[in-house]
Amino acid sequence: RNLERTGDPQTRDLARCQPRNALASEYDLAAIRLSLESRLALTYIALRGYDAQAALLSAAADTYQKADDMTRRRFNGGIASGLDTGRSGAQLAEAKAQLADVAAARARCEHAIASLIGTPASSFSVAPADNPLALPSIPVGLPSTLLQRRPDVAAAAAASDRAVVADGMAAPCETREIVNRGREKM
Repeated sequence: RNLERTGDPQTRDLARCQPRNALASEYDLAAIRLSLESRLALTYIALRGYDAQAALLSAAADTYQKADDMTRRRFNGGIASGLDTGRSGAQLAEAKAQLADVAAARARCEHAIASLIGTPASSFSVAPADNPLALPSIPVGLPSTLLQRRPDVAAAAAASDRAVVADGMAAPCETREIVNRGREKM
């Protein structure tokens, strides 16, 4: 408050906009938190996608195993050729390899989730789910005020205010508040 009493306009502007600096830091922290939360959500959705792929590949591998067994019986009976048994064995091996790849990708997602929530990966697990992930329906026209509330947008506005004050221009704090009050009435 003592800085506001001095005759230097730049010092007064800096003192008036000091709360903007703290607010900008809060917005930066909120933006980081939002980024981590969105990364967690995306990783969880990817994990559930791998669950669905694993279920599909497991069913395919079971079917290929039955087909391979039948082809081998036919080969032993003299009905199928060696080429047929080779193909059925290759299909089965490919399905099992894909299943192993999906299991490894799922494990990476699980470890990423553990890291994002601050839990050691060795003591964290998410049980596979067979049911599909139900995503919420999103309204067609989300209001643009949601964009204005985003922490990164608010932090950019606060940083802009700081830069204007640092350059010795008119205090943007008051101008922005007047503009914002006008929008609230609409």
